[in-house]
Amino acid sequence: AGSAAAASAAGASAAAGTSSVNAQVMVMGEKDVRACGPHEFTFVATLSAMAAERQGIKYSWERSDGGISSPEAVSMTAAGTMDPMVTRWKLSRTGTEWIRLRITLPSGEVRYSVEAPVSLVQSCASAI
Repeated sequence: AGSAAAASAAGASAAAGTSSVNAQVMVMGEKDVRACGPHEFTFVATLSAMAAERQGIKYSWERSDGGISSPEAVSMTAAGTMDPMVTRWKLSRTGTEWIRLRITLPSGEVRYSVEAPVSLVQSCASAI
């Protein structure tokens, strides 16, 4: 786990109207986990934009439990892409959760990537 080939893509365009900002979020490794105890999921996101929209874009990670990271400025290359962004989320309870990118454009308009779902099943066998 941890390679791009093992990533589960949950990306899509955050584009609408005349804007063309695209975001993709992937789960690195397994997205459906059976474990005994907490499990940490790793998420990687990429973002691209047209030349006119490369300045002033901010992003934050938004989670299904209501958690949201502080906004960070995007630093784009001349080609309109950026280095991948990585975050981790440790889950302890059985259930399905998701994470996505919240993208704020220079105009103040907010867009969202597609949600990247993960699930954890607590499965602890007791020794007798």
